[in-house]
Amino acid sequence: MENIRSRPSISELAEQAFGRNVRSNRVAAGLTQAELAERLTSLGLQMRQSMIAKLERGARPTSVGEISVLSTALAVPAATLLSTDEMIPSDVTVLLEMRRSAVQVANALEDLIEQSRHISEGIDIKRALLVSSVSLYDKTLAIVSENRGVDWLASQGMDNTPLAGQDPRFVALGAYGENPGPEDEYVLAHLKTSPRPVSKTK
Repeated sequence: MENIRSRPSISELAEQAFGRNVRSNRVAAGLTQAELAERLTSLGLQMRQSMIAKLERGARPTSVGEISVLSTALAVPAATLLSTDEMIPSDVTVLLEMRRSAVQVANALEDLIEQSRHISEGIDIKRALLVSSVSLYDKTLAIVSENRGVDWLASQGMDNTPLAGQDPRFVALGAYGENPGPEDEYVLAHLKTSPRPVSKTK
């Protein structure tokens, strides 16, 4: 029976495909390994010719940052270097592993989308509450200011400035431009029908 350890893993196959892509694009650009190393150094990536040789053999893992600089040096998209079109698995076991890996990524992406949906719904709810709260405050403030006067508000350490004028966040967060909810309208109606104080500060 074939030793499982002799079979290349998906990561090893990907590294080999990446190395072949680097080599083919380097040759197409008319660069030697040493010249590519010099170009990488000029872009801020220290990589000797021997390191490039190992990379092209698929014997050296490559970071995301290195892939980005390599694509710039070779004047090709990173996706071109990452292409796995030439990955030819030796048996069905590798195909099954690839499918399992793809399913895992799909599941993770699906979970992330679901979380994002809940987060988006939560933001919408919070924004609706903010709109209602700010609208209620501003309208109540106007009623109190009309009934008791700005001097009374000042004696309480307040003025008749709406929240938009007190804190710009309320505008940035979308708290203006909407109508208050039914509960807010009930409170406002109660305030408007309440008897005014006997004396009103002018």
